Formats: sequence, C-alpha cells, structure tokens
Amino acid sequence: MKSSHIRNAIFAISILVFVAACGGGGSGAAPQPPPSGGGPGIPPSPIDPGVLGDGRMTELVETIRDRHDLPALAAVIVNGGQIADQGASGVRSITSGAAVTTTDRWHIGSVTKAMTATLAAILVEQSVISWDTTPLDIWPEFAASMHPQYASVTVVDLLSHQAGLRVAVDTIPSISEVVNPARGGGVVSKRRLWAKELLELTPVNATGGFLYTNAGYIIVGSMLETVTGSDWETLMTDLLLGPLGMTSTGFGAPGTSGQFDQPYGHLDETGSLVAIPPGPDADNPPALGPAGTIHTTLSDYAQYMFAHLEGERGIPGLVSAETFQFLHTPVRNSSYALGWGTDNNQPGTEGPVFSHSGSNGRWWANAGLAPGLNVGVLTVTNAANDAAQDGSEELGQLLVQRIQNSQ
Repeated sequence: MKSSHIRNAIFAISILVFVAACGGGGSGAAPQPPPSGGGPGIPPSPIDPGVLGDGRMTELVETIRDRHDLPALAAVIVNGGQIADQGASGVRSITSGAAVTTTDRWHIGSVTKAMTATLAAILVEQSVISWDTTPLDIWPEFAASMHPQYASVTVVDLLSHQAGLRVAVDTIPSISEVVNPARGGGVVSKRRLWAKELLELTPVNATGGFLYTNAGYIIVGSMLETVTGSDWETLMTDLLLGPLGMTSTGFGAPGTSGQFDQPYGHLDETGSLVAIPPGPDADNPPALGPAGTIHTTLSDYAQYMFAHLEGERGIPGLVSAETFQFLHTPVRNSSYALGWGTDNNQPGTEGPVFSHSGSNGRWWANAGLAPGLNVGVLTVTNAANDAAQDGSEELGQLLVQRIQNSQ
C-alpha cells in the first residue's frame, strides 16, 4: 500500500489538490492522476468539475468511482454554513447489488481523532480536566510501573502525538485481552488496561518529538473516562454528537450483517477486495475507539464541519471560539494540531487549512476544512486499497476545482 501505516495517514487539503500522506501534512504538489480509462500510458479523459449546485455531483462521484473500480464512493461539500453538494455512487458490498445512498453510514477511521480532541476541549471548558493534566494526575496508582517520561506528559502532548509513545499499539503484554471480545471486562476496563501498559513501555523519542500513533488517543480517552465515570462512547454521544444533532453517527462498522442495510468495508487480500460484514472482524477493537472507530453520514459530518469552521471564524458553539482555534493550532514545531494536520501555505485558501484522513484497513475517509473560504469537504469509500486512496485524491482535486469555479 502507499502508506506504510494506513491507519495513521493524515490528509492534507489544498486549494489545488488533496494529498494523502503518512505522518504529516501534504506537500502541496499536484500528482498526476493515474492512467485509467485510456489504456497504458494514456491519461484519462479530463473531467469538467462544474460548479456547486449544478446537479452534477453524483455524476462526478460516479465517474471517479468507476475509473478506480471502487465498490462505492461518496462525498459532501459544505459552503457558507450549508451543505452545498453531496453525492454517492456504487454498491454497499461487492457481494450485493444494494446501491449506496447519500444517507448511508461510513466508517471514518482516524478522522475520529479530531472529534476526541474536541470532546476533551468540552471537558476542559467544564473544568473536568485541563490541557496540562498528566496521566499520573489521573492514575497516581500507576506511578510504580509508569515509565518516568510519561509522568509529565500532558493531554496536549498526547493529542498532538508528541509524548514519545510508540506507533505499534499492539505490543502491550495484555493485547489479547483488550482486543478479544470474548475475554472478560468491558470496554472501559480494557481501554484503561491498554493505557496502563502503553505507559509502561519505553518511549521511542523524547517528549516534544512528533510521531503519529493511536496510543495517545487511547490514553486520553481512558483519562476522560476516569475523571467523568462515563465511557468514551457515552461522553461522545452526550456532549458532542447529541448537541450537534448527529443522530446517525455511531461506533464500529455500520449496519447489520447479512442485511446490506449499510455499506460493508472491503479488505484488500492479495490484490482482491473482500467484503467484511459488520462484526468483530469489520473494525479495530472497541477499546481503540478514541483513536478511530466512529461511523457517520455525510450530513451528520457536515454538522461537525460547520462547528469547526464557525469556531475558526470566531463563532462559539460546542466550545468557545478561542478553544476551537486552540484545537487548530499546531503544537511546538510540528504541522499537527489536536486531531488535525495543518497547512498555512496553501495559495488561495485565505488562511490555514485543517485536514485528516482515516482508515481501519477496510474504509478510507478524507476530511478537510478551509475556514478562510468557509468550506469543508468529506470524501469516503468502503475500501482501503491503493485505488481507494487514488480515487479519493482525484475526487478531492475535482471538488476543490468545483469550489474554485463557484467563487
């Protein structure tokens, strides 16, 4: 695959091009679209991106989905505080003829991270926790076993991937217990055990050095659970999803096995896609939730984009405008903020751009915000192979051009 850690990719939105990258923001250089539809070495026919609201959004999505041979592809554009365009094309599973719709639910992987950081911000404003809270503040009983470096890392360090935690989160001694649904204990106890043992492992770099990992989000999720007495899923539902009206957003792979009532994710097995029905094999273990197990609809995620776009433009909502801007501010010398990759150097964006991609190895999602233009985009597909990344990238280019044409 193009990204060595597909679950850990960050997605950069540019006014010229969407670029997928691992561990940082995009370069801003426009890659050539992959040859397809025209034979070897022959570039594909150019596509007119049109303008917002011209009725061609589904046609564009269909063209790119077909060009890259994806099971399904969908996208939504928000502009000026409303959904400007959305479209969906393809099938929910390659084993079924059930067509996807614009109201279907899509797994967004690590795009979840910005939502967990936003949840933390809500609790910071409620004085339940602070940005400077450390794991040792929450769990003094871990002092004897915790690696000394982690005694002073903060919530901000953990959410910005600057705590020194390792990338491979499955190297803890009790991994079989925390990932196996048949083993005892609920998700809160498993998440706490995972956090505890991650904090016992030797750091791979010093605090303040950027290394993208799911580990910090597992730990912060468990910290929030400990200080509130509620699981992360309930906190997310009550404090973020509910207030934003995201009633079709949930956790894990969407749908019911065998009913094809929602899209299935598709796993790449030696070059062929295999549909994975909802169930334990369709997603990462629930204990990893704060790092990336949310599914959502296009319209639900649009509500989340509205909140962040407005916050960056000085309008409070879930949290104050100042706190939204804090969430979007890169930490130390990295280009990563709290759940968002950032880029301040994209021409024509009238300010910074925030972005992220996500995948659990079965789905691929890209989210990007350009607050200076009051624009946001989400693209989703129910596969996670190279074609999914190429198709998402090409669709992203078209949608940015579509936005440009509408200015």
